Amino acid sequence: MAEEKHHHHLFHHRKEEESSGEVDYEKKEKHHKHMEQLGELGAIAAGAYALVRTKSNFFIDRLIDA
Repeated sequence: MAEEKHHHHLFHHRKEEESSGEVDYEKKEKHHKHMEQLGELGAIAAGAYALVRTKSNFFIDRLIDA
């Protein structure tokens, strides 16, 4: 029995779009904007995490020195 291997690709649907030759610029622009917003959200989350870590270390150091 020869079994077919199924490979899951996250962006598998893009191959079908590209083969038609048509480009949906509105869709590409919307996707790009969404990715920019995700990047900004990641930067905000990283900054908030750094502030929390810095403040918690600051208070721990003060407790140890007291």
